[in-house]
Amino acid sequence: MEKELELLKTDNPKLKSLGDWIAMNFIVFLAYFFFAKLGSLFATPPGYATILWPSAGIAVFAMMYLGKDVWPGIFLGSFLYNFILINQTLPDISQFSLIDFLTCIVIGLGAFLQAFIGSLLVRNILRNKESYYSSKNILIMLLMIGPASCLINSTIGVSILFFAGRITSFQYLESWLTWFVGDAIGVMVFTPACFILLTPIYCINWNRKLLAILPLVIAFSASVIAYSVVMKNEKMHATLKFDNAANELVSKLNNKFQDYSNLLYSLKSFHYSSASVDTEEFSTFSNTLMELSGAVFAIAWAPRVNNENLAAFSAKMKKKFPEFDVVEKNQLGDFTNVAKRSFYLPVVFVEPFADGRDQALGFDLISQLDRRTAILSSIEKGNIVTSSPVNLISDDEEKKSVILFLPIFKNKIKSFENFEGVYLTAIRMEDVFHIVNPGLIDLFDTLTFADITDTVKPQELYHYEDKNSRDNHDGIHWTQKISFGERIFELKAFITKSKLYAGLTWPIWLTLTFGMFLTGILSAFVLVIFGRSRLLEIEIEKNTKEIRIQREHAEHINRFKSLGIMAGGVAHEINNPLMIIAGNATVLAKILEKENVHNPRAFESIGKINKTVERISRIVKGLLALSRDPSQDPFETNQFKNIVDYGMLLLSEKYRAFGVTLKQTGEIDLPINCKFAQIAQVLTALLQNSLDAVRNLDNPWVEVSCVDLGEEVEISVMDSGTGLSQEVQEKIFTPFFTTKDVGEGTGLGLSISKGIIESHGGSLVFDPTSPHTRFIITLPKHQAKVLNFG
Repeated sequence: MEKELELLKTDNPKLKSLGDWIAMNFIVFLAYFFFAKLGSLFATPPGYATILWPSAGIAVFAMMYLGKDVWPGIFLGSFLYNFILINQTLPDISQFSLIDFLTCIVIGLGAFLQAFIGSLLVRNILRNKESYYSSKNILIMLLMIGPASCLINSTIGVSILFFAGRITSFQYLESWLTWFVGDAIGVMVFTPACFILLTPIYCINWNRKLLAILPLVIAFSASVIAYSVVMKNEKMHATLKFDNAANELVSKLNNKFQDYSNLLYSLKSFHYSSASVDTEEFSTFSNTLMELSGAVFAIAWAPRVNNENLAAFSAKMKKKFPEFDVVEKNQLGDFTNVAKRSFYLPVVFVEPFADGRDQALGFDLISQLDRRTAILSSIEKGNIVTSSPVNLISDDEEKKSVILFLPIFKNKIKSFENFEGVYLTAIRMEDVFHIVNPGLIDLFDTLTFADITDTVKPQELYHYEDKNSRDNHDGIHWTQKISFGERIFELKAFITKSKLYAGLTWPIWLTLTFGMFLTGILSAFVLVIFGRSRLLEIEIEKNTKEIRIQREHAEHINRFKSLGIMAGGVAHEINNPLMIIAGNATVLAKILEKENVHNPRAFESIGKINKTVERISRIVKGLLALSRDPSQDPFETNQFKNIVDYGMLLLSEKYRAFGVTLKQTGEIDLPINCKFAQIAQVLTALLQNSLDAVRNLDNPWVEVSCVDLGEEVEISVMDSGTGLSQEVQEKIFTPFFTTKDVGEGTGLGLSISKGIIESHGGSLVFDPTSPHTRFIITLPKHQAKVLNFG
């Protein structure tokens, strides 16, 4: 009744040999991988989850259609796709780790497990329901293979990616939902489409197939287009947000540099407005400025001290700071007395005067090249000049800072002769970025601020990197130059696509939900309409088949009646002469005995006559038995050997004539409870078919066997033929089907033979696994309630 779904009832319907197994798994592998690459076009970086995953539908269909033995194809397809994907997120394949390898394995096993459980749920539904095409069953099937089974790999896959460090905790829910929806859409679109396309052509033609698939294509296209449009807008919005964040950061840095400029100019004004500046006044004024500016590491004043005044200057400073000396650093980084030079710029005021900043007291700024270069440039230009990246006195070699110098001139006349000293502010860029906006910096995967005044040897001042970011080579780069204090700085920002497009907004969620429900509803609609059409066709096929069976059975009964009448007449015409022959043979034997004639040859001939008469009599009895309708016969117990012998009454001469050997194996004395004549008719039909099939072969043979299976008896008829073609196997039990040439007769058809055996509560099947042509009859040992066939 349901040929196109018969495959769903078996565990392994197609794969008969190792070659078939390899071929089918290779096809499934290619299909899974191809559709995985297709689905990756709709993935959001880094590509682990996508809103459309056709491979999920292909996997479920393969598992349902071909059986669980195709799991290697599903596993390898998933493994290879994820292996390539993870390597694409790495700068170098050498960084592919054991954890990454295990991740690919777990996701591959999850893909197989999802398809297996989905197909298992559907098979249980189809096995336990009377109609495979009812609307209720279709909806249950879509629910099982769609949302229900798709919970499996979305949970397994996203969880292993999280534990492997491939996604962060804030990406978990988003990745899970995208994965789940993508699998569900893939299953609800591609699994029904595959079933419709591969439905046998005699069940549904191509025009109807394409018409049925059209709504699925529309739903699929609508979901893809809607998602593409919304995702494009979301990506533009995310990119714009990234640009705005980077520009905002540049703006804040410019403002902060301006604050530092204002701080120095305020110190300049303070200097000119005071007759003399002492430590207390400088401390009070400087701390106020630092609170307003923020992220200032230190503020200092370094007056100009000519060489001839150095001793007097040092003596004066020792009165306030007994340990004061004008010093510089040697090559080992230790403080030592300054070398002789025309003038010095020792630090005399520094705020805050703590946390190592007091080490700068007395340090000659001119003693180091980077500071001297900036100071001389500021004297020449009369403006603020920024130093190249330097190590502050209290910092280690790794921390880089910049110092802003503002020269002070006597009577505000800008010349070297009138140069009095410099105010400076030391800035750690790390502190600057921390107060600019920590939340703003967290938006980036990497952020670098460097001095590029020397283009040959740029010097990095600040670097930030998101520790949770692994796929750090695929994203958007942003660069902006900032000029300040006669130096050029460059801010570089980078964001990975996975971080840029993370945190999908409500339009994306709405689109995903819409796509899943649209495809689900249309899939259900298509399958319900398709199912109702098939139900009607199946009912028509069923009624047609029943009519054909009834017709064949009626012809079978009429043939028996005709054969019975003919056999009765033949028996009457043959039995009378046989009785005369037998009687005369007996009289002849008595005459020879009475006359005391001892002629061995004569008695031998009389014996042959009697045996021939008995043989002809048995043939006539067999003809009478096999040509009558035995449907009303009672069940009785007979040995299997007797049934075979009874069936061979009309065939033994043919077997001898064609040189066909009949073998009886197994438990031939096994008692069988059945309608003797009916089972004999079935065996006769099978033995006749075997004879017709092998009589022209070399060394032909037919084997009949009987095996006790406990509650059942298995009877098999096998011949030396090489089996039946797939086409013949599909039609062999169809009413009126025959492979015999015209004029050779039809005998007892296999459809009627099958009906007789089924009326006994048994089964008659062809064995496709045998290398020879073999039919198997299974009969229950004890007849409980048996149908009356006839």
